[in-house]
Amino acid sequence: MDDTNVITYGDTTLHESDVAILKSPSSWANDTLIAFWFEYLARQVFKETEDFIFMDPNMIFMITFSEDESELRSCLEPLQLFMRQTIFMPINNNSSIDSVGGSHWALLVYKRATNKFEYYDSYSGDNLRVAKRIAKKIHPLFDSAAEEEPEFVVQTTPQQINGSDCGFYVMAISEHLGRAALGQTEKPMSQVVTPSAVTGKRKEIDGIILQLRIEADEKKRGGAGMFSLKKK
Repeated sequence: MDDTNVITYGDTTLHESDVAILKSPSSWANDTLIAFWFEYLARQVFKETEDFIFMDPNMIFMITFSEDESELRSCLEPLQLFMRQTIFMPINNNSSIDSVGGSHWALLVYKRATNKFEYYDSYSGDNLRVAKRIAKKIHPLFDSAAEEEPEFVVQTTPQQINGSDCGFYVMAISEHLGRAALGQTEKPMSQVVTPSAVTGKRKEIDGIILQLRIEADEKKRGGAGMFSLKKK
């Protein structure tokens, strides 16, 4: 089945099937959409700071299943985690390295200033076990992180009211935490990450993709830069 490329933004390529998820309220966000949104936050919304890093879901997937610490160190080295103050990690409950999917997304955030892992889950801590395993595996790879064992804190998190918005909660919570850390908002998460706001995230991201496509179309004669249009 033909699944035409829509846009390449940074290291993420979105296909028509990915964009279709945004138009279907009952469809779950996949790893590609979360990767795109994390790249957009890093490259656009929070481009003025290097304190944050938004890790690709595929990287977290590798950390989940790899037992080779040297391999993990090699893969994580370009991310310069030692210089990041806040590390955002999307957590999926996929239990098999041989299959694609999983049924739930949650968010794990490491804050160097407090040496804490904060766990945010919009569906009653469904991914808690996976998040704790990833925290235990990734902390030794931070190098300059505090020598003391980090605290793991389960945070009070706005809860989804359907079975399909978990990935969009991860996106909305990540943006809110970044803005709060930079003093761009003083509102509590409960007032910002609401069911209606998370539902609206689909339309917001769809609009951003459209705008990026327009800009890419205008620039494609000059070659591919941060983003480009591609056709199969």
